Amino acid sequence: MWLTRVLLGHKFYSRKRTPGLQFIGKHRRFRPITRFMVRNTVRRLELEEQNRQHLQKSFLTEMEEKGSATLRKIVQSKNFIEARRAEKMKPHKYLEDYYKHLEKTRTW
Repeated sequence: MWLTRVLLGHKFYSRKRTPGLQFIGKHRRFRPITRFMVRNTVRRLELEEQNRQHLQKSFLTEMEEKGSATLRKIVQSKNFIEARRAEKMKPHKYLEDYYKHLEKTRTW
């Protein structure tokens, strides 16, 4: 029987082969870890460490932080007052608006 299989060209498959989808499931085959995968993982971990360090250390001390927003609040309040004043203001009128009707009669 084995001789007929060999002569007829049947392919023998090893039972160690992973059936179905190779990279998911209970009997999955694991992908080889390449140096690029290691490099990307190290970069990602370093970035997370930098983020953690920046979040732990505040940029300003408590004394500097105490009065840091006052100037910004003053500027915002001035801008708000000017915007409210501009809303209530009537549009400007110029002399051209008053004497525009006089130019209709002018002929050359």
